[in-house]
This record gives sequence, C-alpha cells and structure tokens, in this order.
Amino acid sequence: NKEADPGRYLELRIMDAGGGNVVEPSRCRINILDDESQCAVAFVEKGIRVYENEGEVVLPIRLEGTPSGRTVSFRVERTGGSAVEDEDFTVKTSAWEFELTAENDSTAIVLEVMDDGVFTGDRSIVYEIVEVQGAELLTGSSDCRVDILDNDIAATFTTANLTVEESGEFIYVPVQLTNSFNTNVTLNIAVADNST
Repeated sequence: NKEADPGRYLELRIMDAGGGNVVEPSRCRINILDDESQCAVAFVEKGIRVYENEGEVVLPIRLEGTPSGRTVSFRVERTGGSAVEDEDFTVKTSAWEFELTAENDSTAIVLEVMDDGVFTGDRSIVYEIVEVQGAELLTGSSDCRVDILDNDIAATFTTANLTVEESGEFIYVPVQLTNSFNTNVTLNIAVADNST
C-alpha cells in the first residue's frame, strides 16, 4: 500500500492432515516487515573471478535509493563455496555487520587470495547479505560469488631454438610442465602461421 505498516503478522495453523496426524509445530507465524524505506542493499557485482596470485579482492556493497533519514543495518555471512578459509583465502574485513546512512553509501568485504604454489583446482566462495533493517533486500543482488582460478600449471618449451638435421625421421621437441599438479593435462600444439 506504499505506506509504512510496522508490526503486521499472519499466523497459520494446520487443521487437518487428511487422515494423518497433526504434530508440533502445527502453527507458523509470518512476520511482514514494511518500513517503506524506498531503498535496497545489494552487492555491486554478482560474480568476481580472480587468480590465486592476484592478492586482494574487494566485494563492494552499495545502498541504492533513499533511506529516508534512517540508518540501514545489515549483516553479511558466507553461505557456500568450496574454498577453505586460511588455506585458500583470508578475510581482511574486521566486521560482518555494517551500517549505511545515505544514498549510494557503500562498504565492502575485502579478501586476500592465497597462492599455495600447487594445482588444487578452481574454488569458490559465496557471500550473502542477511538480516537487513531499514531497507529492502534485492534478492537478485543479495549474494556474490568469488571464483578463485588456479593457474599453478604452466607449459613451456625447454628451449626457444632447436636445430635438427633434415635426414632425421622424427623431431622431438621438449615441452615441460612447471609446478606440481594432480590432474591430467592435455596440451594443444599447433604450427605457427609464420612457419616456412
């Protein structure tokens, strides 16, 4: 109704289970939060892709719209992902609870990605904005996924120039993989366009 209606709720109760038993909890209370603040809290980016060796990663969060003189408070928590804290990354942000006070006010979660020097595969971290007070929560932008790409396998020719006799039946070109890995690697090698 575009008007602030605080303190509304709806209670539902299971009356009949169609021949089954009604067990506790048989009641559900739905709290309708409505302060008509005309603003929302959202991650600026839904997805961020970084390599292990890129160091610091910033996940910006912004208040969009006018908070109508209110202070918007919210919390951020990790809700998923395969990355392991203190092994794959560390959190440089000291707090998980934030307050924003003006239109386009912003804050951020700051991570430091750790390079283990071995191939451990790509990993991810998912953060979500929760428990927002004084603003709406844009469900389409309330989470941010950080993909940590592992580039610890590198391929190189062991020599830049190789001289061979024309009479040889085969030419053996040495290729080396750098760093350790625990997966199968397929190399695609093609003849360069400027070859004679």
